[in-house]
Amino acid sequence: MQHPQNSSFDIRQAAAADAAAIAAVHVQSWRESYQGIVPESHLAGLEVVERTQRWHGQLETLESPSAVFIARPAGGAGGAACGFISCGAARERFEGYAGEVYALYLLKSAQGTGLGRRLFDTARQSLAGCGINGLYLWVLTDNPAAGFYRHIGGRALGRKMIDIGGKQLEETAYGWEW
Repeated sequence: MQHPQNSSFDIRQAAAADAAAIAAVHVQSWRESYQGIVPESHLAGLEVVERTQRWHGQLETLESPSAVFIARPAGGAGGAACGFISCGAARERFEGYAGEVYALYLLKSAQGTGLGRRLFDTARQSLAGCGINGLYLWVLTDNPAAGFYRHIGGRALGRKMIDIGGKQLEETAYGWEW
């Protein structure tokens, strides 16, 4: 399968009007990425309408240093969103890591195109512009994306167990300093 090049995507700061597009990517990417990891019943129960309401509320009340960026295929209006990243101040304390990526999701069709790295770099630049010089994120240890985070220089900082859909799953924190 041919993947578009890096320039084939437009990335911009998201607004409340983007809530439905972000929610659609959020739900579809969970279903594509977490098959066989997260219980099927949980994935089947994800609802775009409910996620849209959540994202709309978050986007309406977003304050610096928090930011959400959305990616669409380049080349004019009407292209459906294919990825997004949400970042801001760290919610947990890892020494030297004052920023956090809360969510980074791409549709399977956009994976392997360089878009994940571009979104990550956009979030890093946004946080650095607010004086934050280190970030971390949590990823399910069994998620293939964990390899992507190691590939782009993430250093394992810790692990914890979380419950998703009644199943105990391990998460790993990866961090970057600059």
